[in-house]
Amino acid sequence: MSSSLPTTVNQVTWHFIIFVILLITMGTIYFAPQKVSFDCVNFPASFNSSEDPKTISVISDIHINEFIEKHSIFFQKALNDSSDLGVDLFLNGGDLADNLGSSSDYATGFQYEPDGILYQKLYKESKPYQGPALTLDVEGNHDEFGLSSYDSPHHYDLNYTIYFHQFHKPQNQSEFNVFTANIADLTLLSVNPYYYPTGRCRLGLFLTPTRNLLNLVEAEIESLHNQSKHIDVILTHYPVDYWDRGSSSKGNSFRDLIAKSNASIVITGHVHRSNLSHFHHDGVHELQMPALKDHGRYSIVTIDNDNYVSHFIETDKIPKGLITSPSPINSYSKFTPFARKAFEIRVLLFTETSTDQKVTAKISDEKGKVVFDNLVLQHVRELPKKDNAKFQSNLYSVPVNFSEIYPNTEISQKFKLEISSDSGYQETITFYIGNSVNLPKEIKFKAPQLTITMWFFVCLYFLIYLFITQPFFTPYIDTVEDSKQGGKGLIYWIKSVFLGFVYVHYFFTKCLRKWFQYTMFLVTIFSIIIPHALLSVDGKLSMIWSFGLVSNGKTRYDFTTAGSALIYAIVVLYPPIIIAIIRAKGHSFIFSLSYCFFLYFVDVAWIILGMLVATGPFGGLFSIGFMICPLILNILAVSKKAIEGEQSRVKPTYTEELIADV
Repeated sequence: MSSSLPTTVNQVTWHFIIFVILLITMGTIYFAPQKVSFDCVNFPASFNSSEDPKTISVISDIHINEFIEKHSIFFQKALNDSSDLGVDLFLNGGDLADNLGSSSDYATGFQYEPDGILYQKLYKESKPYQGPALTLDVEGNHDEFGLSSYDSPHHYDLNYTIYFHQFHKPQNQSEFNVFTANIADLTLLSVNPYYYPTGRCRLGLFLTPTRNLLNLVEAEIESLHNQSKHIDVILTHYPVDYWDRGSSSKGNSFRDLIAKSNASIVITGHVHRSNLSHFHHDGVHELQMPALKDHGRYSIVTIDNDNYVSHFIETDKIPKGLITSPSPINSYSKFTPFARKAFEIRVLLFTETSTDQKVTAKISDEKGKVVFDNLVLQHVRELPKKDNAKFQSNLYSVPVNFSEIYPNTEISQKFKLEISSDSGYQETITFYIGNSVNLPKEIKFKAPQLTITMWFFVCLYFLIYLFITQPFFTPYIDTVEDSKQGGKGLIYWIKSVFLGFVYVHYFFTKCLRKWFQYTMFLVTIFSIIIPHALLSVDGKLSMIWSFGLVSNGKTRYDFTTAGSALIYAIVVLYPPIIIAIIRAKGHSFIFSLSYCFFLYFVDVAWIILGMLVATGPFGGLFSIGFMICPLILNILAVSKKAIEGEQSRVKPTYTEELIADV
């Protein structure tokens, strides 16, 4: 038996090696934790006891779908429960409507008006609509599915978004993209980062902002700063690290602008987390929301003397109380007054009657030593009750001064606060006192770095395929000679594995007819412009290709199609080459056909999981790049017409014959 490594294995191994390197590289980028530290820049003279805490109900990713009742139930329950607590404001982080026209998650997204109508109807039937609390909602990628332009008559979310419907409908796309709302004495900057055309499902998962969009964001931030207005909240759908490369005319990325905004909190959604997630960008706190549609989970954010506290809420559990001061350490931003040593511990308790309760607190240091024990919070006052609220909000407070415990000492440590009441309310948080804080390392998505990595490997595959399919010259390499003579030893094994594509090129040029070589070479060259699939966007014929979506005479780059380009290289360009070589080396027609069907099955699986959802059944099943092109190429590869005569075939090794027999 020959000791040479079967060349059939070589032809696949190099593919596997590059793909593994890709996964390791992307995994290393994604899972690399980042240090989080920043200084406190907020040093108020004293705690303002006369200030009433504000409460904001924050929900995201509702995905109202007329075919899925659960989403509607969660939505109304969150609205009504929050209204019962008397919140001051409602914020919605996008994906208001599902826009699928089906109960299936694999349906093709488009502008489905009944979902928008239902979203507005449910809101109008809920308590916030009848009460004084106001609502600010921004759009998600689902709300913007399948639009050829901003002015499309099918741009339904402009009509059914609560804020646009009740208060201010934008007069143009710029007003839609970026605007400031002043509600409940808060400055709220809203960003709808969409430009057109927009894709359907599986497109638009990541955002590549245009320069014009970032200029609008930058101009709005600068305008607010010039008016000496502090930005309390930035509300947008995509998480900060899901924004891809792109910069304003002044060279600032969205992440740079977030850092320069000095906002107290950035609220995002989109990723459907199961819990509240906290990230920090140069001292600016980002709160990523869970998807309401999945588990009925949302948040109530309290604001009290610059302390922003995000409370995790489930729709079937109305909280009995909420800590409003101090902030837990994961909610810190550089504007949190965590350097303050004297402040009040404050709690809102919700009761149906105005009964006084006993509320106690205990504070321990990082070593577990009790610093303050049996603190009794006094009932300060009842907050004004909203007309539609079921519960009365009662403010309890007790002052603490850490300078008395640590006189003439610079404090820089964590403390644990435990609070309990007669009504059964209990809550424990960890807070920190010091001039600068080091938070736990954070793992962020890092879209810009991942995008560059993905495109690097797409280009690498493309260049290798150009080398394989170019019919003009075949470089002399010992490894190729070894493959003919039966090489031996570890060095041969390593060379034959890592230079497997050289084997492929050798057999490609020696075994296959020139017309087939030129055909594959041209297909490789034109792979960057061959449409992956055709689809309808807003009634207009459109196409998906390696660089995104083309519709209505415009091209929209989409990071998702970079992955599609990688799949195209692996399951469209390579299989016909391998199948033709297998046939040329004398393997049976049945073996070649079986291999062909296996690779085509991989291709079809990609179509079903990805392309069908993005384009619809017709566009996916009749995909030029993923269905028609590989089918024709594989038929040509299996046929003998692509193979040189018997005298030109390369005889397979004994090991390969055994593999073929198996």
